[in-house]
Amino acid sequence: MKQSLMAGLIVIILCLPKAPIAQAGEVPLDGTPLWALAGYIGNWEIDTEWSDGSRLWGRNEFTVGLGGHFINIDTYARDGDGDKYQRYFSVYSADAETGALKAYGFNFDGTVTIVDDIELTGDVGDATLTTRWSAGDSDIRQTIQLISKNEYTWRVWSGNDDEWELIMDGTWKRVD
Repeated sequence: MKQSLMAGLIVIILCLPKAPIAQAGEVPLDGTPLWALAGYIGNWEIDTEWSDGSRLWGRNEFTVGLGGHFINIDTYARDGDGDKYQRYFSVYSADAETGALKAYGFNFDGTVTIVDDIELTGDVGDATLTTRWSAGDSDIRQTIQLISKNEYTWRVWSGNDDEWELIMDGTWKRVD
C-alpha cells in the first residue's frame, strides 16, 4: 500500500506544471534596480586588440543570482594564443534602500576591487553601464552599451579627470 501511494505521489509531482526558466527581461529581475541589465544575461565573446596592438579574446557569462538580487559575471580570457582561463568573477548588486549599484570584482591574482562609482542609464534593450575605479596612479573608466539584442560595445579609458586615453573600443557578440 505504501509503495503504491509513493508511486502515485511521484506521478503527481512529475505531472505538475514546471515553472519556466527566467529569460532576459523576465522575473526575477523585473522590478529590481538591476532590471536594465537583463538584456546582458547570456554568453558573449570578443576577439579584438587593445590600443597597443596586443590581442584580446574574452568570454563573459552573465547570470542572475539569488532570486534577482545579483548579476554575476564570469569572465574568461586568453593571453595571446594561450589557454583560456577564468580571469575575473564580478557581482553586481543594488542597495536595498537607495537602489545604488555596487560591483565586487574578484581577480585571478587574488585581489578584489569594489566599485561604487556606477551609472546605469537606459532600459533593457539599450542599457549603458559606466563604471570607474582607481588602478594605482590612474583611474579606469569603462562603458558597456547594448547596441542590439546580440551585440554590446565595450570602451575602456585610462587616466584621470584631466586626460583620458582610450585603450579599448570593442564589440562583444552573443554566442548562445
